[in-house]
Amino acid sequence: MCGIYYPVELLPAPLAAAGRALPLTGILEGFRAGYGFPPAASAPWAEGFAWGVAYLMAGGLGLHWAARYARRSGMLLRLSE
Repeated sequence: MCGIYYPVELLPAPLAAAGRALPLTGILEGFRAGYGFPPAASAPWAEGFAWGVAYLMAGGLGLHWAARYARRSGMLLRLSE
């Protein structure tokens, strides 16, 4: 869905929207633009890196929330013994 074999625009609309939210899509469009193909976004590299940073931050916040919940509920101590 990230456009490795063909551009994301060729996918049906719901799949294309999901594909645009993948960091690799912007990176691949940046490579294609380097070979002379017109990019779908104005700054595909920036878009790809922005999605990557957003997913990294969301993952970190999710891990922080899960660890805090496990500590407060006592699950961390029960499972570590």
